[in-house]
Amino acid sequence: MARDAIDSVVKIDPKASFILMGDLNDDPTNKSIYEVLGAKGKIAETKKTGDMFNPFYAMYKAGYGSLAYQDSWNLFDNIVVSNNLINDPKQKVVLAKSDNNKFWGNIFNRSFLTQQSGQYKNYPLRTFVGTNFQGGYSDHFPVFIYLLSKQ
Repeated sequence: MARDAIDSVVKIDPKASFILMGDLNDDPTNKSIYEVLGAKGKIAETKKTGDMFNPFYAMYKAGYGSLAYQDSWNLFDNIVVSNNLINDPKQKVVLAKSDNNKFWGNIFNRSFLTQQSGQYKNYPLRTFVGTNFQGGYSDHFPVFIYLLSKQ
């Protein structure tokens, strides 16, 4: 459905730039995101109109995640950008790498968002575990990208 909406916009305006974000319930390498949605892991793979880049692909491949399940990290929280946002030199807003210049995407996992002890140490600090209130925020860490103005 998201791919259809993107294709509809690109058909009307091939120079359109867009950002798609959310809990996509799959990792960046899963077929549903990489092939069906077409969110590629390298900017070099986004050559034609309508192509998209997933800034979190390399992070996931390096072992990072925004949620943990059965001691395995997943990165279901994705922000996908159109190729026009990264390849068009006329854009006034551009995607930028994080301060460490390693990844295009970022996971906000500060200590106040993290379980500090027990079986789920270092997992996101959940609001509830079953019916028990934990006082946390979410079972996912927030994700973000940097967009810089060229003005």
